[in-house]
Amino acid sequence: MPYKYLREQNSISRKMRLKLWFSKSTKNVLCIEAEEAAFVDYIFSFLTFPIGAIINLLNGNSSMGSADKLYRSAAKLIEMQIISMESKETLLSPKLESMFGFGNQLLPVEEKIVPAPLTFDNKNCFCYLQNKPCFHFMPKLQIMNPKYPNMTTTGGGFVKGCRLLVTDKLEIKPLSIVSNMQKLDGIPFDDMEYMYVSVGEEEALNLLQASLISKNVLSHAFSAKVINRG
Repeated sequence: MPYKYLREQNSISRKMRLKLWFSKSTKNVLCIEAEEAAFVDYIFSFLTFPIGAIINLLNGNSSMGSADKLYRSAAKLIEMQIISMESKETLLSPKLESMFGFGNQLLPVEEKIVPAPLTFDNKNCFCYLQNKPCFHFMPKLQIMNPKYPNMTTTGGGFVKGCRLLVTDKLEIKPLSIVSNMQKLDGIPFDDMEYMYVSVGEEEALNLLQASLISKNVLSHAFSAKVINRG
């Protein structure tokens, strides 16, 4: 069953509308046709999440072996003041590293603030104070966003704008209706049907947990929608 969504939802939630393919005979989910890169960026963002952030998002029920017990142990030791309160955020709700996030994230995962420039582009002139002007008028060292060439702004995505196919097992490849979709688990094309699904924070959490515990991630997250479709 999909992850039980317990976190209080925001009144305004970002949504993605996706084309989901399934087998008419078995009702198994086959793939998602991602016409925009945002959904694939979201799936790839799983690789950037700290373990503590994942367990926090899933309310301590990630099913990642003993990681949940380790997380609860840290929480108890913080309450007992055996672990300092200064370590609470680091252990229980760690943030993404600077520039690791992207603009269309569906989950409330915070990103570390990009530090202000600290040094100047001159081997004989450097400063450890943020935003202090250089008396030699040298430019400040800027931290670049690898997802945005030649830019220092946060956000951006991991993949270039193209249509991609996300399979039930989270294999991601460029979309070709004829060459790829007819090869999905040996399903004849005439047994395939599609429907549109809306993916918001709740579905995003289902996908995150399913990616940790299941080899059939899309089926884990969306099979109920296929079975109960109107």
